[in-house]
Amino acid sequence: YRDLFPEPPPPGAVPSCAEGGVLGVLPGVIGTMQATEAIKLAIGVGERAPRDTLSGRLILYNAMSFRFHEVALKPRPNAAPIRELIDYTGFCGQAAAEEAQAAARAAERFARITPQEANERMQGGWEPFVLDVRTAREAEVVSLPRVDAQQPHRQMAGIVETLPRERDILVHCKAGVRSAAACESLVELGLEPARLYSLEGGIVRWAKDVDPSLPLY
Repeated sequence: YRDLFPEPPPPGAVPSCAEGGVLGVLPGVIGTMQATEAIKLAIGVGERAPRDTLSGRLILYNAMSFRFHEVALKPRPNAAPIRELIDYTGFCGQAAAEEAQAAARAAERFARITPQEANERMQGGWEPFVLDVRTAREAEVVSLPRVDAQQPHRQMAGIVETLPRERDILVHCKAGVRSAAACESLVELGLEPARLYSLEGGIVRWAKDVDPSLPLY
């Protein structure tokens, strides 16, 4: 894996399982496959028949369709060999993640707003354009009381021309990670940063702090 992706993303850049979602049985499926491969290597199968192991191969597993797909790889003769891993304890540590998150927030060109703050402002007459950047399937599960548009966060270019230019835009997702990314994309696409608000904690925090009747997923 490190031969394909030598440099991991910055700490805090990858959503947690709670933010991104995970099917709990998948680690067990993949872990069992990895354990099988380790046993094969331990007993020398790889030495006798290299193609009988996953060494040098990349397998993709689609749990929804229960299909396996092998990706064709070409060697890179000039690539530097990976002989050691980074300090994952330090890389994954909370302190490193918090430091990276603080640096990222310092460079942000949009505003963040908590559900409580947003709700209070709405009660006082604030009428932002509400943009849901989750998937359509997620929106079917639960949505905020008022949503003006829904578009996955990676597809902001497909909706930017329809967004109001003279009105604040409240962007939300499930937990706040995708809405922040969407706001950055909208700034790059020409929207005024001062009018962009990312909902902190997303609809999950809205359900906890503002409307506990909303279902969680």
